Amino acid sequence: MRLFLLILMLLPSVSEAYELPARAREILDSRTALPGPNCWNSALYGAGLVNGLRHVTGDEFTAWISSPLCREVPEAEAAGGDIVAFRRSTIEGKLVDGPYGSEIHAFLLVSPNEAFTKNGAVATYEFRLQDLVSLREQYEKANRSECRMLDFPRSHCALKAQYFRCESSAVSVPEALFSVTLATAALEARLHRLYTGVGGEAADPAKLENAKVEIRARVSVIEQELAKAVSGGGLEGSGHEWKAEVLRQRLRSAGAFTF
Repeated sequence: MRLFLLILMLLPSVSEAYELPARAREILDSRTALPGPNCWNSALYGAGLVNGLRHVTGDEFTAWISSPLCREVPEAEAAGGDIVAFRRSTIEGKLVDGPYGSEIHAFLLVSPNEAFTKNGAVATYEFRLQDLVSLREQYEKANRSECRMLDFPRSHCALKAQYFRCESSAVSVPEALFSVTLATAALEARLHRLYTGVGGEAADPAKLENAKVEIRARVSVIEQELAKAVSGGGLEGSGHEWKAEVLRQRLRSAGAFTF
């Protein structure tokens, strides 16, 4: 018991380890007006990689942490502000694809024993702080349940934690992607207003349905513009290909509604 108490005393407190970004503090313990914003959104938003509350697919999350903006760090070197991804893997550590790729859950590390998380897309689920032990147990259970549903062998149902340190500084945009990037950012700002209840659309079923139709139409137009930009050949070998992939996944997220 004394050794356990000593270890707890030596662990840095939340304030000593990492101060949550202002944007994360502002939404802490809050809920969204509509279902959609989820764990992948809260982790990316808290880390400064995305600029609004919205739905994020597992594929978009994968695109971000696989980009040059993020690098994996060993668990022993993880620090406050790092993104932690719970991913399905074999017992040897090889990632296993499921409905959301290999992604199971993600959160922002606050201290060695606490996370900033949103545990699902349900509107009543809050952006919250949670201890890592209970969070790990929660998603171990969820992973086992989903594995049974998918009829995966137990050897392909391990829960692997990977730690990523990401840079949220401004990224240069190639000319070929400039207009598409601006249009996507404007669309995501529209989604942020919708999910946070600005304008009252979330409370009006007719307005909400119109908003979904409008947003999906806009997504289709921007996706066509992106396809033209990529097919134009200006990105090949430029080192900007990952930016096009992130944009592609952001647009797919924008058109995916859970209500």
